[in-house]
Order: sequence, then structure tokens, then C-alpha cells
Amino acid sequence: MLIQVNVQNFKSFNESNSLNMIASNKLRKQKERLYESDTISLLKSTVIYGPNASGKSNFVEVLRFMKECVINQEIPIESYNWYCRNHEDNKEIISSFSVQLLLNEDCYEYGFDAILNTQTIKDEWIVNLNKKKILYQRNNDGKPLNGLNLGKEDRMRMEIYLDDFLHNEYSAI
Repeated sequence: MLIQVNVQNFKSFNESNSLNMIASNKLRKQKERLYESDTISLLKSTVIYGPNASGKSNFVEVLRFMKECVINQEIPIESYNWYCRNHEDNKEIISSFSVQLLLNEDCYEYGFDAILNTQTIKDEWIVNLNKKKILYQRNNDGKPLNGLNLGKEDRMRMEIYLDDFLHNEYSAI
């Protein structure tokens, strides 16, 4: 279940912008509109509306872009100029994307930071927000990190996979 989507420096979004599905106190009385877990009350649906050129279509593009990056494991070539072009400096500034999801009773965040102009991933992460535990993190400064609790054999296998990242140039997720 979707909790929140965050974006920064993408098309018309210069500053950090969010779509938040957490129910307000006013809506928590309207049970038919909510998905309720033990830890959080979320809206089952939402509507995005506003005047022309206010970013509605670009927000849908954020979701499409993130989906394409994850499924194809690379940044689409045509996205080289999808940074917020209202400021020329944004060409070299990180664009940030993240999504928070409720899976079973745990909240997770998946996200990545990229320089769209060079199609380079700078950071990528998966965090269990309930436990405040990093499950996976990688950046261009070294090999990926993980907070998985693995046995000796599985940890050795994971170290082999993580070492492979050191020897790969990547511009993909």
C-alpha cells in the first residue's frame, strides 16, 4: 500500500515535493475511505487536481520514471534533460526519488538519487522504517552495504555479490 512519494529536481519540481497518503484526523472517521493497519491509517485513493501547468502530469511522470528505472534497471536515455530546467545549476544537481510502502505491517522506503544529465545513480537505498534499519544501500564511493542478518554461508555468498558491484561501472539501478 502506498504511503508517500517524494521527488526533487525533476521536470517542474525544483524543491522537494510529496504525495502523502496518510489519513488526516478528519478523514479517520470515514472508515470506508481508509485502509487501516495496526500502525497507520492510509487513504485508499486520492485525486490530484489543479490548474493547467501546475505539475499534475509531471507527477504522473515521476511514477512512470521510477517504474521504468526499476524494471529496466537503468535510467532512460531520454531523461538526460528532465531535471528542473528553471535553474541552469540543476543540470549538475542530484534529482531525488523515493517511495514509501506498507508491506504487511512494516513500512519501507525505496529511493535513489541520480544526476539525470549524466544518467548516473549516486545513491540507492531500502530502509525498514519501523525498525529504522537500512536493508540495502549503495553509492558510488564503494561497495553496497546491507543490514541483513545472514548466516555464515549466506553472508559469504552476499560478500561475493557485493564485491561484484565494485568492479562494475553502473549507471543503472
